[in-house]
Amino acid sequence: MEILFFVVVINPKKVKLFKLAEGMYRKILVQGNHLLVTWNWAQPNAEAKMHKHDCEQVVYLLRGALEVTIEDKTENAEAEAVIFIPSGAMHSVKVVGEEPVISIDIYAPPLQKVIQVEKP
Repeated sequence: MEILFFVVVINPKKVKLFKLAEGMYRKILVQGNHLLVTWNWAQPNAEAKMHKHDCEQVVYLLRGALEVTIEDKTENAEAEAVIFIPSGAMHSVKVVGEEPVISIDIYAPPLQKVIQVEKP
């Protein structure tokens, strides 16, 4: 059986930008059978409210700082931090400080559906 390999180089400047929430934007860089890779930008004070999804998520924080809540634990993360969010875990993020956030997120398996849960 022959296995075919190919190289794909993606220029993020040419990828469509999607609005996630007020002040939060995403570009889908790679959507494969087993993972999804996104480039994300968020302005100061932007927030993704408490939600969950049925996949693991890894966030590599390239720039800026985030307040990250996973279940009932809150931590601050700065540039170069790696954040792991288990599948099904309730979580939220908020940009802290004056600098916008840029991150690369990896979802495995690919993100299918986000379940938004507002705090009471």
